[in-house]
Amino acid sequence: MIRLSDLLKEVNSNTPVYNFNFIETIAVWQNFGIQDKSNLKKLLNLNIPQKFKAVNFPIYRVISIDEYTDLFPGIGSWTLDINIAKEFANTLWYLENQKSKTILLQIDNPKQENVILNIDYIFKDQDFVNSIAYHESLASKKKGKWFNEGLGIEDLQREVIYNANELSRKNIIAELINGKWKKISQ
Repeated sequence: MIRLSDLLKEVNSNTPVYNFNFIETIAVWQNFGIQDKSNLKKLLNLNIPQKFKAVNFPIYRVISIDEYTDLFPGIGSWTLDINIAKEFANTLWYLENQKSKTILLQIDNPKQENVILNIDYIFKDQDFVNSIAYHESLASKKKGKWFNEGLGIEDLQREVIYNANELSRKNIIAELINGKWKKISQ
């Protein structure tokens, strides 16, 4: 005899915690970032659990500017790994969009209320990983859709989506000059 509680456990263990649209929104962000304004709106409207909105380490970002006064605040991709940030300055996309100065920004103590999503952390969450596997299994059986290819980046960039609404020269820690990072003293 099968008990109802056993059936419910089986159904719950096969039901993903995160739906396709939740994961797809993250995948599209990873592929296009801030360039896709409609996806930014979707991202901001996601019901992201608080545990994925925490960062307890410094975050870094490389940007290209014409003048030091061009530090534009706003939502963007940051990383927990300074070396990943520095490597970004060598990507084709970056080189094609480069301005006169390339600088490395650091936020020592990110404000938790400004963390939109810690992608590095979410990919370490077993419920999230299981939800991806669930939806991908449906797609392979032609009963669902495949995710945007951005999902393949996973946590390789150690990315944090952060609203840096207050940037100043004190956040600049280095400038790329003749292919070498020169530390900026404040």
